[in-house]
Amino acid sequence: MFAIATLINATASSQVQSFWDTLDMVCGLAGIKVTPNPHFSWQSADRYTQNELDTILTNIAKKTKPFYTKTTGLGIFTGEKPVLYLPVVKTSNMTILHNLIWDSVKDLAVVVNHYYAPDTWMPHITLAIRDVDSENIACAVKHFLSMNLSFEVRVDHFALVYAINEQIGTVKSYKFEGDDDQH
Repeated sequence: MFAIATLINATASSQVQSFWDTLDMVCGLAGIKVTPNPHFSWQSADRYTQNELDTILTNIAKKTKPFYTKTTGLGIFTGEKPVLYLPVVKTSNMTILHNLIWDSVKDLAVVVNHYYAPDTWMPHITLAIRDVDSENIACAVKHFLSMNLSFEVRVDHFALVYAINEQIGTVKSYKFEGDDDQH
Protein backbone atom coordinates (compact mmCIF):
# COMPACT_ATOMS: atom_id res chain seq x y z
CA MET A 1 0.00 0.00 0.00
CA PHE A 2 1.13 3.53 -0.80
CA ALA A 3 -0.25 6.83 0.47
CA ILE A 4 0.16 10.49 -0.21
CA ALA A 5 0.41 11.89 3.30
CA THR A 6 1.60 14.81 5.38
CA LEU A 7 3.90 13.87 8.25
CA ILE A 8 3.04 16.16 11.13
CA ASN A 9 5.55 18.66 12.51
CA ALA A 10 7.94 17.72 15.34
CA THR A 11 6.02 19.31 18.23
CA ALA A 12 2.69 17.77 17.24
CA SER A 13 4.41 14.49 16.39
CA SER A 14 5.96 14.17 19.85
CA GLN A 15 2.54 14.84 21.39
CA VAL A 16 0.93 12.11 19.28
CA GLN A 17 3.76 9.69 20.07
CA SER A 18 3.22 10.35 23.79
CA PHE A 19 -0.47 9.49 23.24
CA TRP A 20 0.65 6.25 21.55
CA ASP A 21 2.94 5.43 24.50
CA THR A 22 0.15 6.13 26.99
CA LEU A 23 -2.32 3.97 25.08
CA ASP A 24 0.24 1.17 25.09
CA MET A 25 0.97 1.44 28.83
CA VAL A 26 -2.57 2.10 30.08
CA CYS A 27 -4.72 0.13 27.62
CA GLY A 28 -2.38 -2.33 25.93
CA LEU A 29 -2.86 -0.69 22.52
CA ALA A 30 0.44 -0.95 20.65
CA GLY A 31 -0.68 -1.72 17.07
CA ILE A 32 -0.10 1.84 15.87
CA LYS A 33 3.58 1.67 16.81
CA VAL A 34 4.24 -0.18 13.56
CA THR A 35 3.82 3.26 11.97
CA PRO A 36 6.92 5.31 12.74
CA ASN A 37 5.56 8.79 12.01
CA PRO A 38 2.25 10.42 12.93
CA HIS A 39 0.59 11.69 9.77
CA PHE A 40 -2.66 12.26 7.94
CA SER A 41 -3.31 10.91 4.45
CA TRP A 42 -4.63 12.62 1.36
CA GLN A 43 -5.05 9.45 -0.73
CA SER A 44 -3.95 5.83 -0.72
CA ALA A 45 -3.78 2.99 -3.22
CA ASP A 46 -2.21 -0.41 -3.66
CA ARG A 47 0.36 1.32 -5.88
CA TYR A 48 0.88 4.27 -8.22
CA THR A 49 2.51 4.84 -11.59
CA GLN A 50 5.64 6.33 -9.98
CA ASN A 51 7.21 8.55 -12.67
CA GLU A 52 4.02 10.41 -13.51
CA LEU A 53 3.08 10.68 -9.83
CA ASP A 54 6.45 12.26 -9.01
CA THR A 55 5.97 14.91 -11.70
CA ILE A 56 2.41 15.72 -10.62
CA LEU A 57 3.21 15.95 -6.89
CA THR A 58 6.28 18.10 -7.61
CA ASN A 59 4.13 20.51 -9.63
CA ILE A 60 1.38 20.67 -6.99
CA ALA A 61 3.94 21.28 -4.23
CA LYS A 62 5.54 24.12 -6.24
CA LYS A 63 2.17 25.90 -6.42
CA THR A 64 1.15 25.32 -2.78
CA LYS A 65 1.98 27.58 0.15
CA PRO A 66 2.26 26.14 3.65
CA PHE A 67 -0.81 26.55 5.86
CA TYR A 68 -2.12 25.49 9.25
CA THR A 69 -4.94 23.36 10.51
CA LYS A 70 -5.61 21.81 13.90
CA THR A 71 -6.85 18.69 15.59
CA THR A 72 -9.99 18.70 17.65
CA GLY A 73 -11.72 16.07 19.73
CA LEU A 74 -11.55 12.31 19.47
CA GLY A 75 -13.05 10.08 16.79
CA ILE A 76 -13.79 6.42 16.19
CA PHE A 77 -14.17 4.69 12.85
CA THR A 78 -16.55 1.90 13.79
CA GLY A 79 -16.66 -1.58 12.32
CA GLU A 80 -15.14 -4.98 12.76
CA LYS A 81 -11.72 -3.38 13.27
CA PRO A 82 -12.33 0.00 14.95
CA VAL A 83 -9.84 2.85 14.68
CA LEU A 84 -9.35 5.59 17.29
CA TYR A 85 -8.17 8.90 15.85
CA LEU A 86 -7.73 12.66 16.24
CA PRO A 87 -9.93 14.48 13.70
CA VAL A 88 -8.04 17.08 11.66
CA VAL A 89 -10.12 20.16 10.87
CA LYS A 90 -10.81 20.19 7.13
CA THR A 91 -10.09 23.80 6.18
CA SER A 92 -10.98 25.34 2.83
CA ASN A 93 -7.26 25.20 1.89
CA MET A 94 -7.23 21.49 2.66
CA THR A 95 -10.40 20.80 0.70
CA ILE A 96 -9.12 22.63 -2.39
CA LEU A 97 -5.74 20.88 -2.16
CA HIS A 98 -7.32 17.47 -1.56
CA ASN A 99 -9.58 17.84 -4.59
CA LEU A 100 -6.57 18.86 -6.70
CA ILE A 101 -4.56 15.86 -5.53
CA TRP A 102 -7.46 13.46 -6.03
CA ASP A 103 -8.28 14.70 -9.53
CA SER A 104 -4.61 14.83 -10.57
CA VAL A 105 -3.51 11.37 -9.46
CA LYS A 106 -6.60 9.14 -9.31
CA ASP A 107 -5.88 7.71 -12.77
CA LEU A 108 -2.35 6.77 -11.65
CA ALA A 109 -3.64 4.78 -8.69
CA VAL A 110 -4.04 1.02 -8.87
CA VAL A 111 -6.90 0.00 -6.52
CA VAL A 112 -7.43 3.43 -4.98
CA ASN A 113 -8.87 3.53 -1.44
CA HIS A 114 -12.25 5.27 -1.78
CA TYR A 115 -12.31 6.27 1.89
CA TYR A 116 -10.06 9.12 0.70
CA ALA A 117 -12.38 10.23 -2.12
CA PRO A 118 -13.47 13.88 -1.87
CA ASP A 119 -17.01 13.07 -0.71
CA THR A 120 -15.88 10.69 2.08
CA TRP A 121 -12.42 11.95 3.13
CA MET A 122 -12.06 12.64 6.83
CA PRO A 123 -8.53 13.82 7.54
CA HIS A 124 -7.29 12.29 10.78
CA ILE A 125 -4.25 11.25 12.79
CA THR A 126 -4.54 7.65 13.92
CA LEU A 127 -4.13 6.94 17.64
CA ALA A 128 -4.98 3.23 17.75
CA ILE A 129 -5.36 0.64 15.01
CA ARG A 130 -4.87 -3.11 14.41
CA ASP A 131 -5.30 -4.29 18.02
CA VAL A 132 -8.43 -2.29 18.97
CA ASP A 133 -11.43 -4.15 20.40
CA SER A 134 -14.54 -3.27 22.41
CA GLU A 135 -12.72 -3.52 25.74
CA ASN A 136 -9.49 -1.66 25.13
CA ILE A 137 -11.18 1.11 23.11
CA ALA A 138 -13.32 1.84 26.16
CA CYS A 139 -10.10 2.22 28.18
CA ALA A 140 -8.69 4.61 25.56
CA VAL A 141 -11.80 6.76 25.31
CA LYS A 142 -12.05 6.95 29.11
CA HIS A 143 -8.40 8.01 29.32
CA PHE A 144 -8.79 10.83 26.76
CA LEU A 145 -12.28 11.96 27.77
CA SER A 146 -11.17 14.91 29.90
CA MET A 147 -8.07 15.86 27.88
CA ASN A 148 -7.65 18.75 25.50
CA LEU A 149 -6.65 17.03 22.26
CA SER A 150 -6.42 20.20 20.16
CA PHE A 151 -3.13 21.33 18.69
CA GLU A 152 -1.95 23.11 15.58
CA VAL A 153 -0.58 21.23 12.59
CA ARG A 154 1.57 22.94 9.95
CA VAL A 155 0.89 21.53 6.48
CA ASP A 156 4.00 22.22 4.41
CA HIS A 157 4.64 19.08 2.33
CA PHE A 158 3.42 15.78 0.96
CA ALA A 159 5.26 12.53 1.40
CA LEU A 160 4.78 9.40 -0.63
CA VAL A 161 4.82 6.68 2.03
CA TYR A 162 4.51 2.92 1.79
CA ALA A 163 3.69 -0.13 3.89
CA ILE A 164 4.70 -3.39 2.23
CA ASN A 165 5.15 -6.67 4.13
CA GLU A 166 5.83 -5.02 7.52
CA GLN A 167 8.23 -2.56 5.86
CA ILE A 168 7.16 1.07 6.30
CA GLY A 169 8.92 4.12 4.95
CA THR A 170 8.95 7.24 2.84
CA VAL A 171 9.67 7.14 -0.88
CA LYS A 172 9.99 10.92 -1.33
CA SER A 173 8.91 14.17 0.27
CA TYR A 174 7.56 17.18 -1.65
CA LYS A 175 8.06 20.46 0.20
CA PHE A 176 5.58 23.23 -0.52
CA GLU A 177 7.21 26.30 -2.02
CA GLY A 178 6.55 29.78 -0.77
CA ASP A 179 7.26 31.19 2.65
CA ASP A 180 3.88 32.72 3.36
CA ASP A 181 2.26 30.68 6.11
CA GLN A 182 -1.51 30.90 5.87
CA HIS A 183 -3.08 30.75 9.30
